[in-house]
Amino acid sequence: MTDIFEIARKSLKYAEKAGADESEIYCIRGRSVTIDVQKDEIDLAKESLISGIGIRAIVKGAVGFSSTNDPSRAEEASILAVKSARVRKGDT
Repeated sequence: MTDIFEIARKSLKYAEKAGADESEIYCIRGRSVTIDVQKDEIDLAKESLISGIGIRAIVKGAVGFSSTNDPSRAEEASILAVKSARVRKGDT
């Protein structure tokens, strides 16, 4: 799996290339363990991995945001953040 810091760096570049004056990236990667116990016995145990990225882009004072729980879609999310900022129309 790609390093989360590399995903963040690439996302900043994608947002800049799409026209963001400024951008900010939030990344998360973690693990969740769930254990169900019934009558002092483990009934179910499962582990899941979570990851996600959020991008805030500023274009002419307007703020746009996008997120994804699929880090392979970081470029798409970065572009959507810039597009949503453009729709809001900030300082003119």
